[in-house]
Amino acid sequence: MLHNTFNAHLNADFYSNAEAVEWANGIVWNEIEIEAADIRHGDHIATVQGDVGVWYDYVGGYFFFTEEIPFEKIPY
Repeated sequence: MLHNTFNAHLNADFYSNAEAVEWANGIVWNEIEIEAADIRHGDHIATVQGDVGVWYDYVGGYFFFTEEIPFEKIPY
């Protein structure tokens, strides 16, 4: 599935789910670049700051972060 992902990752060997969520809450996301990525092996952990998804890639062993667009703001 295609996602708008932020150019930030955390190695799951060093961070738990809770720590990844805590880390994501401390970031100013509008200062980080976004790129489209085809994510095939991700589990959604949480949504923080209203529009940032915290995901775990269970094949790659890392956390990644997505731009979450509320349903009512989807342009189609």
